[in-house]
This record gives sequence, structure tokens and C-alpha cells, in this order.
Amino acid sequence: MTSLPQYPELTPAMRSVLERMARAGHPPLYALQPQEARAAYELGGGVLDVPRPAIAEVREVQLPVRDGAHVPARLYRPAEGTLPVLLYFHGGGFTIGSVDSHDTLCRTLALWRDAPCCRSATGWRRSIASRRR
Repeated sequence: MTSLPQYPELTPAMRSVLERMARAGHPPLYALQPQEARAAYELGGGVLDVPRPAIAEVREVQLPVRDGAHVPARLYRPAEGTLPVLLYFHGGGFTIGSVDSHDTLCRTLALWRDAPCCRSATGWRRSIASRRR
């Protein structure tokens, strides 16, 4: 068993996630260069072993932004018919994360029966620092 500090407010499920992350033995993202952190983050979702649910429709789109450029987005439609859309912006400080790294989460959210709607996972342009070579 991996040793974790005792935080009584953690649920058993969250404790399990943290234990699996610790067992994976990867260096912390803050210790990596931006390009290395992006690659590690994209691969890190596999540590969680969460099944990727099937969904009625997943569509890749490009959203126009103010200067005429476009950012990637992915639309998740759980069923036919007219549904409201929830626009989801993943975390990552404009350096890590993408619509791909959050695919399983967005599929799960789109299928959430208490709030039926389409989900749109939206990417963004990365920070200048993360684009430097």
C-alpha cells in the first residue's frame, strides 16, 4: 500500500485515485518542462482506469475566436433531440490538458441523467511559455 497523509475528508474513491497516482511513480508535473508535462498529462489518464462510456454522438468542431483563429472543441450528444449545451473548459493553466485528456470525463458528464444536455469540451491556445522550444 502506498503511504499517503491521512486526510479524513477524502472519500474512499478519491483516496484510491491518489494511491494509484502515487504507485505510478511519475515525477510531479511542476518538475517537468512544459512539453514534457503536456505529454505526461495526456498519458496520465490511464492511471485512473476509468471506463470510457459509449455515447450517441461525438463530433469534432473548431470554434472561432476573436482574432480569427480557431480552437478545438468536441461536442458530446447523449441522445437525439434538442438539448441545451454546457460549455466545459478543462484545467491546465494554458499549458497542459486538451479535449483528448478530458474525453472520458466529458462523456460521463454528457450521460449524467440528472442534467441531460450536450457537453462541449473546449480547448484553447497554449501560453507563450509553453510554445517555446
